[in-house]
Amino acid sequence: MDQPWTEDSVARTLINPNYCLTDPPVVTEEKWIEANAKLVQKMGVEPYLATLLSVLRAGSK
Repeated sequence: MDQPWTEDSVARTLINPNYCLTDPPVVTEEKWIEANAKLVQKMGVEPYLATLLSVLRAGSK
């Protein structure tokens, strides 16, 4: 079932580093870094890092 996009789901998608680590990459490492630098500024460092850890944990299951 498709879920509607929310601000949180978009952030979680952009934060996910797997999109620049695939072969071929979905997005370049440069664009991933650029997008995530903007997210850090928008979200704040601690919320960004907490979300990054959550994304990484979900991907390792």
